[in-house]
Amino acid sequence: MITVYEIKANGFIGASKQIDPREGVGSGWTYTPPPAEGPHKWAGSQWVAYDAEPPQSMPGPDYGAMATDARSKRTELLAACDWTQVADAPVDKDAWAAYRQALRDITSQDGFPLSIDWPNKP
Repeated sequence: MITVYEIKANGFIGASKQIDPREGVGSGWTYTPPPAEGPHKWAGSQWVAYDAEPPQSMPGPDYGAMATDARSKRTELLAACDWTQVADAPVDKDAWAAYRQALRDITSQDGFPLSIDWPNKP
């Protein structure tokens, strides 16, 4: 068995593992051990020592989940005012119809789903 060393996507050393020498290593692994403990970055043919590995970047917003949440809220708001559209509802039907249409149009707003200008109830 022989030890191989992982080269993470950011170039820093990752895990190590034992393999059968006949297996070989794929990309992202090297036979070359780092010279000492601590963070090291692969520089094409050798490990270079670093004071610290940079922190992983924070993931960006999940726009798909944000859009799904906004559509769910919109569906709830529409359902809550369905009663305003029945023939004998004592409300300003045009105002409520405009409100309901504004709810349906939130997905076409600039900035959706990150920024939504929710309409006000009549």
